[in-house]
Amino acid sequence: FGKELVFNESYVWLLLTNSSPPQFDQLKDLPLNIETELTVANRLGDKFEMHDVYNPSYAHGGSLNVTRKGSWTADGGFVNELNQYKYKRRGNFHMLPLNFSIV
Repeated sequence: FGKELVFNESYVWLLLTNSSPPQFDQLKDLPLNIETELTVANRLGDKFEMHDVYNPSYAHGGSLNVTRKGSWTADGGFVNELNQYKYKRRGNFHMLPLNFSIV
């Protein structure tokens, strides 16, 4: 992966892997943010375990967040386990300092 890749919500990323367990640490240096649409699909036999991956603010020292998204099989399709709006679910910034100014 490279830092030149675009990880805003204009693009949807699907990363397929068969490592057990998935190596999420390899993603920690990517410029992900709260709007990133990155799904890691880890193959386990005939099933894929899906995880939602983002960072509240890579530019300000945020940490990688990984949430189980669901699973996919050829027979059953995608079973979504996420039931909250994306930004509501990602609202915990884990004490990340925010910079802002008032004009």
